[in-house]
Amino acid sequence: MDVTHIPELAVKSAYPVMMARHAAVPGVRDQIADIRFIEPGTMYGDKGTTIIGGSRLIEREDGAGFAQDRMEKGWTWQIKVRNYGKELPLDNRLIEASSSTEIGNIIAEWAASVAQNSAYQKEQFVADLLQKGTLTAGDSIFDGSFPGNDDPNPLFIYDGLPLFDTAHTIKVGSGTYANHVASSALTSANLTSAKVLMQQTSAVDDRGERIMNMAQSIIVPPSMEATARVLLNSQQLPGSPNNDVNIHQGTLGLIVNPFLSDTASASAWWLKMSEPGIRFYEQRGGPAVRVYQKEETNQTIVQLNDYWGGGATNWRGLGAFNKAAS
Repeated sequence: MDVTHIPELAVKSAYPVMMARHAAVPGVRDQIADIRFIEPGTMYGDKGTTIIGGSRLIEREDGAGFAQDRMEKGWTWQIKVRNYGKELPLDNRLIEASSSTEIGNIIAEWAASVAQNSAYQKEQFVADLLQKGTLTAGDSIFDGSFPGNDDPNPLFIYDGLPLFDTAHTIKVGSGTYANHVASSALTSANLTSAKVLMQQTSAVDDRGERIMNMAQSIIVPPSMEATARVLLNSQQLPGSPNNDVNIHQGTLGLIVNPFLSDTASASAWWLKMSEPGIRFYEQRGGPAVRVYQKEETNQTIVQLNDYWGGGATNWRGLGAFNKAAS
């Protein structure tokens, strides 16, 4: 086979199997994060400043003047789109001694496995935002720096704190608010307390005004699936001596995430609200194919290139429970 035919062969062999294998991964990241496809304007990253809208309306009498209001500038979040890739070197002598079918099969099998791993890595990235979001020392996964846009809080989210914290501040006004409880086993009473925390106590905007922040799902690792299913599906309160009604039956969805696999997450659980507060950017369809010649080694290189990244846009969208802050 002539090496000049490899670029066309690589495209024909790789893309169909890559897209199929990438799409076949039964992921849960789309249930946890707001998924966005990368556009030319977000190739390196994205950022946005929250605009704090008007405050509550003021009652007025006929003929009376109107109370004045103003728009306020809130927090600025930013998310880095990261570049990932892998190469398959093919000796030109091997190419010339093989048929197009043989080389096409090699490329297709390699590309399919890389595309599948790409889907798994994206799932791990979103899971790690949850797992590493309680660390008081922070983590580089939250570094949103991209060319021309240095992240002022490279180990934390936009307010300079971990994603899950007990003292988030608001931009206009005073007070601190929590979306993290370090010690809180998944029980009926603790789930009730978590709902109150997220839906009432911390359900304020950056002016301190009341907002809707309703719990939608519980996110758990596989080690917590049985506990969560019993709590969410039983008619009677599990373990109660008087057959009490289970007030949580059917109230929340359940997301079991196998990528929540670190030791510190074994008994942890998360509440996802109606707006998740995590945004994830990815390339449509998975990795892209490029082929080039490496003259010094007499090889043809098949390259797969992928882009993705994510981060927090609103801490209110998620709560972490029964997970240490270290």
